[in-house]
Amino acid sequence: MSARLHLSALALLSASSFLPACGEVVDYQLSIEPIFAENQKEAISAVSKWRLVLEYPQQNPETFDLDFGRNGYATVPDLPSLPEGTTIAVEGLGVNGGAETLLAFGRSQPLSVKDHQDVSVQVLIALVDAFFTLNNETITWGSTLAPSGTGDFYAFGGYSKGFNANSSPLDSILQLRVADPDTENLSFQQVGTLPATRSGMTGRRDVTATLLTSGDHAHVGQILVTGGWERYLRTDPTYEAFYFDPETWLSEPVTDGSGNPSGLHNARAAHRAIELPGGKVVIFGGYTGGASTGTSAEVFDPATNTVVTTDDVGFAATLGDAAVLGDRGAIYCGGIDSMMSNWHSTGSCVTVNSAGGITKGSLPAEARTLILPALAPLDGNRVLVTGGFQSVSGDTYGVLTDTATATDQVWMYSTSGTEWTPMAPMTQARGYHRAVTLPDGRVLVVGGATELDGVASGAITALPCAEVLDPEANGGTGEWTPIGTCDANASAGVLPGPMADPSAAVDDNYGAVFLGGVNSEGESNAFATLYIGQPGW
Repeated sequence: MSARLHLSALALLSASSFLPACGEVVDYQLSIEPIFAENQKEAISAVSKWRLVLEYPQQNPETFDLDFGRNGYATVPDLPSLPEGTTIAVEGLGVNGGAETLLAFGRSQPLSVKDHQDVSVQVLIALVDAFFTLNNETITWGSTLAPSGTGDFYAFGGYSKGFNANSSPLDSILQLRVADPDTENLSFQQVGTLPATRSGMTGRRDVTATLLTSGDHAHVGQILVTGGWERYLRTDPTYEAFYFDPETWLSEPVTDGSGNPSGLHNARAAHRAIELPGGKVVIFGGYTGGASTGTSAEVFDPATNTVVTTDDVGFAATLGDAAVLGDRGAIYCGGIDSMMSNWHSTGSCVTVNSAGGITKGSLPAEARTLILPALAPLDGNRVLVTGGFQSVSGDTYGVLTDTATATDQVWMYSTSGTEWTPMAPMTQARGYHRAVTLPDGRVLVVGGATELDGVASGAITALPCAEVLDPEANGGTGEWTPIGTCDANASAGVLPGPMADPSAAVDDNYGAVFLGGVNSEGESNAFATLYIGQPGW
């Protein structure tokens, strides 16, 4: 039969097939509604050619050029039957410098189309290597994002008032549907509530949320949520943890052998959690009570709900960052070390393996000490350390009053050859940002701030911009490409607004999402944006 595509505000793609499959005649009707972001519609008009791509689970994809007639519809002859797990992609191409270039892309959720079945799906189509502004209205900072692995993203807890000691944490679990978007609400929507802790409180901020993707246990495909503050720097954080099932939206507390609430060995908030290749999860640092910081790490095993606590790592790992380091474990670098009213910024690093063994190290001397850098893994034995703040007054950082300025330095840590290698500096100095590794190996850096006047004061200079690194360019020292211009005084840029300390999560098939954070006044943002990469994801 044929397929039709009409690219308008309410575009519709209809396809039907009448073909033999397994010796039978298959007849189906498929309708696809493309969805576009308001901030990209003008740029997408530059697309001169559209293609339909059938991405099969066990064979090479098939591509169909869409030739539009005067009525605005395109015809595709005889589409094949679609095996279970097939995804439908739409590509938009244009001409750049005389060469055909991919400009826009969208991918559906995996489908299963049966004989005589009518199937309707939505496909979010966005410019590649650009930010798709979502219609988000939920104001949040300190919420934690995690992907479902199937095209949805979930946000857990947070604060609605930014740097405000009197604000209460949120108890919401929010969902963003990217693979099968809601055409009426292209934003995060509440689908659940955080389970109450033993203290009876449900609201939490600065938890960790980790999609469990490997290992031999019943929780693969679920999201492990640990710790968090129940009040803003006023009471001890919780040690409790729970599993969240993206398919059912149900939460299951982590319990010990007697069925009692369990989780971490130490209560933590603003910590880091990294899943290792074998399925265990390394927990680093964080606040252990009020503004105090801890000096140990933990390895959590979802197969047994047990933890192994490491030896003293040598510094209180808070306000640093962590990344996976292949089968060697995970690495944590930078941050601060609590010392009464002052915090010592640190240049220390530590790696933790799946058995809880630690290896102590440090950043190169040229990097000094770093507060709030962002780490991103490059491959199994390399990790990138980007930006961060350096205290103006030296290594002792006054928590309430001292000024720290951001650096543009970038360092690559490697387990083979030279341990530390300087990389090309970022085009914009920043700390309090997020760095995520894209499936093609590039590193995307988003938001952050250029200056921090006391980490608890809320006085920052937040950024509405981003940039991307090709780490293999220039003989392996990398090349940064800014995405749009970067003006620290602008109310918006390629991002919908200044975003210091945004939440971030990546789905290799559907993109990277960034949510919330704070602006230069220390107020929580409602901003949410999606970054779409190349279809090879």
